[in-house]
Amino acid sequence: MTLARQLLEVAQKYEITEIALECARHLRQYYAVKDGNDTIFQQYSKLTTYYMDIYQAELLASDCYEQIIIMYTRSKAGRRENGLLAKSYLQKLAPFLERYESHNLVVYSSMIGLFERMCVFDWAGTIELCKLALAKLSNRPSISPNVMSSFLHQMAVCHTMLGQYQQAHDTAIESLGKAIEGSHNWYKSLEVLLANAMHAGDYALAWQTYRTASGHAQFQRLSDPVREPWNLYRAYLALAIKLHLLEVSPREKGDLARFRLGRFLNEVPIFSRDKRGMNIPVLIAQILFLLLERRFDEVEERLEGLRKYKSRHFSEDVEHFRTDCFFRLLYLLLKCDFQPPKMNAKAAPLLAQMAKVGINLADQTHELEIIPYEKQWEWVMLALQPAKLTARPAPISLAAPIRNP
Repeated sequence: MTLARQLLEVAQKYEITEIALECARHLRQYYAVKDGNDTIFQQYSKLTTYYMDIYQAELLASDCYEQIIIMYTRSKAGRRENGLLAKSYLQKLAPFLERYESHNLVVYSSMIGLFERMCVFDWAGTIELCKLALAKLSNRPSISPNVMSSFLHQMAVCHTMLGQYQQAHDTAIESLGKAIEGSHNWYKSLEVLLANAMHAGDYALAWQTYRTASGHAQFQRLSDPVREPWNLYRAYLALAIKLHLLEVSPREKGDLARFRLGRFLNEVPIFSRDKRGMNIPVLIAQILFLLLERRFDEVEERLEGLRKYKSRHFSEDVEHFRTDCFFRLLYLLLKCDFQPPKMNAKAAPLLAQMAKVGINLADQTHELEIIPYEKQWEWVMLALQPAKLTARPAPISLAAPIRNP
C-alpha cells in the first residue's frame, strides 16, 4: 500500500492515467476490506471513478486516432472522406473534452483535429492548432520531447505547403532536435526537412538529408511504409543528379550509376498500389527516367497507360486539379512528337491554369507533389536536351550541413 501511494503520486504528476487508476483501485479495495476507514475509502473511490472516466476518454481518443492513421499509413487517397471521419470523431470526443484536459486526451484529440484541418488543406489553421496543443502541454511534467517533435513536424509540413520554406526548415530542425536519433520521429522530421528542401529547390540539402537518414544503422530496420518515401525521394534526387541540378562526390555518383528503374519499382510496392495516392509520383518518375534514357517508345506506352489510369481513378470535380494539369502537360510529349519548341507554346495555357491553384490550395500534399509541378515540367524539358545539359549553379542553401543531434 505504501508503494501504491508513492506510485499514485508519480502517476498523477506525469498523467499516466492507467497506472493512477490501478493504484487508486487497489487503495480503495484495501481501505474497504482490510482497514475499514470510510473517509479514506470514499476518497479513493472518487479518485477511481475520476480516473476510470478519463481512461475511457483516452482509450476512445486513441482508438479514433489509430483508425485514421492505419488508413493513411498505406494510402494517401480518399483524404476528403478521411477528413469527414476525423470530424465525426471530434464530435464524439467533444463531451469528454469539455470535462477533461489530460495529457493523452489533448495529444490524441489534437492530432485528430490536425488531420481534419489538413484534409481540407487549411494549412494555416493546422499551424494554429499545433501551437494551441503545445501551449496546453508545454508546462506539464508529462510533456515529452517526442510529443513536441510530432507537433513541430506537422507545423513544418504546413509551412512547406504555404511556401514558407525557411520557416518550415527552422521548424523541422527544431523537431529533429527533440527526437531521439534513429527513432520514428527522427526519421519523420528528416523526411519533412528533405521534402521542404525539394520544394525550395535546395537539392544539395535534400541530398545531404537523405544521406544522413540512409546512413544510420536503423534505416534498414524501418518498416516498409516508413522506408518507401525515402526510396521515392532517392529516385527524384537521382534525376536531379542526372540533370546536373545537383553535384555530388564521384563515389556517390558511382553509387547512383547503379540506380535501376526496375529495382526502384520493386522498392515501392505499397506506393505502386496506392491508386489516386502515392503511385502518382512513382508514375511521373518512371516517365522522367525513360525520357533521360531516350526510350521514347516506352514513354509512349506509359503515357497511354497514364491516360487510362486517369479516366479510371480521377473524379470529374476539382480533385487532383494540379496533377490533372501536369498529366495533360505530359501528353504534349506525344502530341508534339517530343519537340520542345512545339511543346513550349502549347504548355503555356496549362501552366497558367495550374498556377491559379497554388500548391498550398491543391488537393494534395508535399508527398504527392515531390517538387512543384512547374519545376518538374522544367525537368521534362531538360530531359529532352541531354546533349546541352551543363552544370548549373547550386541554389541558395536553406541551412548549414545537418549534424545529428
